Amino acid sequence: MQYKPSKWVSGYKHGPAASYTQITRMGLFLNVATSKFEPLDSTWDNLHSGGMFISDDNKIYFRDETNKDIYINSPADNQLALYASSGVGVNVTPTEMLHVVDATAEGGVLIDNTATDGNPILAFGLSGTKTFTMGIDDGDSDKFKIFSGAAIDGTSEFVIDSAGDVGIGTDDPQHKLHVYTSGTSTSVTGNVSSTFRSGAAGRDVNIQLSDSSAAAYIGNLGGAVYIYTGSQQSLNIATDGAITAPLQPAFLAQANSTQGNIAIDSYVEIVFGAETFDQGGDFASNTFTAPVTGKYQLSTVVRLTSVDSAAVYYTIRINTSNNNFMTIIDPTQWAGDLNNMSRGLSVLADMDASDTATIEFYQSGGTAQTDIPDSTVFSGYLAC
Repeated sequence: MQYKPSKWVSGYKHGPAASYTQITRMGLFLNVATSKFEPLDSTWDNLHSGGMFISDDNKIYFRDETNKDIYINSPADNQLALYASSGVGVNVTPTEMLHVVDATAEGGVLIDNTATDGNPILAFGLSGTKTFTMGIDDGDSDKFKIFSGAAIDGTSEFVIDSAGDVGIGTDDPQHKLHVYTSGTSTSVTGNVSSTFRSGAAGRDVNIQLSDSSAAAYIGNLGGAVYIYTGSQQSLNIATDGAITAPLQPAFLAQANSTQGNIAIDSYVEIVFGAETFDQGGDFASNTFTAPVTGKYQLSTVVRLTSVDSAAVYYTIRINTSNNNFMTIIDPTQWAGDLNNMSRGLSVLADMDASDTATIEFYQSGGTAQTDIPDSTVFSGYLAC
């Protein structure tokens, strides 16, 4: 393709057309008339469709003389084309600075790093500064990472490990999606819709919400929704929409023996020796203790026997730390003593955490003859 003339002048390149002739380029061009590559000489002009040559600035060109573009193979095939105005195209005329087309089923671009602990990366920058970097972290179990900076070492904003677990804000995802922040809160705002699905029949799908000390779960199993606080199931929404709260404070206590001949002219606490249920374990020794601050629905039905018509009045009250709620019975209008009577009382009471509630009985005057049999009950639950 090239021979060296016997004499060269320093600073110039020489074409093979004539020894000792100083020209500023050397190489081959395609002669349109002969369809042959020929050495460059002084006849080089725009009539030549292209050539391969070394320029006077020591650069190698595969060049279309008209458009100043560079091709490997030909402009029609575009196997590799470097266009001065539009970019680099592989198997395509580029519409971006780099445009690659592959018609095979698994075609694409491979970025490979063969160095020990090398990280194959793709970086994005502004004004020469790497702003975001994505790639494989060879030093961290070959995890795929996206990092806001010049490298993918260290804590990355987005991680996918070999098990397919995705971490946002953590390099060590423990679930299919693990979101972490070292700040005061983690939140997703705006109009957001996400789907989490298990491919295995009978397996539940859940979202874990946790801080440094405790975790909570929201999950789905068979169309029903549940919420766990720690290891305890706190709320269930059945497929028919029914809502249950297994940990919501609620109780029903009942007298299991008769309190006879109740003393007069002083409040007497009614004894409830049996519990039908005590959800939360907040009832003991005739007393309900509020576990949290809230509004509690409290109710009682007190049965009385041998009611004294000579008494001035009877009072039944719900006695709480914040207030007392009572109902009064006036027996003075009766023609005589009553064998049986019942009186109910219900209230929505404001209670602070650790406040207590009991049921009390008071008889003013008359004879200490009235009994409270075992059909008396006391119930309550946290309403809101």
